[in-house]
Amino acid sequence: TTEQIIENVTYARKVHEALPYLGEKLDEELWRDWVLPHRVLEEDLSLWRKDLYERMQPVIAGKKSTWEAMAAIHAWWMIGQDGKPPRAVLGPSEDRCKTPLQVMRIGSAAAAI
Repeated sequence: TTEQIIENVTYARKVHEALPYLGEKLDEELWRDWVLPHRVLEEDLSLWRKDLYERMQPVIAGKKSTWEAMAAIHAWWMIGQDGKPPRAVLGPSEDRCKTPLQVMRIGSAAAAI
């Protein structure tokens, strides 16, 4: 829907603007081709950007580089702030591609939904 497209673009842009250190590495063409699309292959259409934006804001707050942000997100994903097991196991899948929220909900990128 129009609303879904607007939300996708809005939150893709918010991330780009919230992380000023991306500007030097991610020009407008790369952003349009690799960041803006709401899905990669054939995963279900879903509104995942707003949810992840809100979850990741506290995780990446104060980070000064792409590397620092990536390391913080990796730690959040693999360990969690509470020391629990990984939030999801990543690996190859012969199933339909999954959205980020599906991976987080089922705890695996490889498991069937």
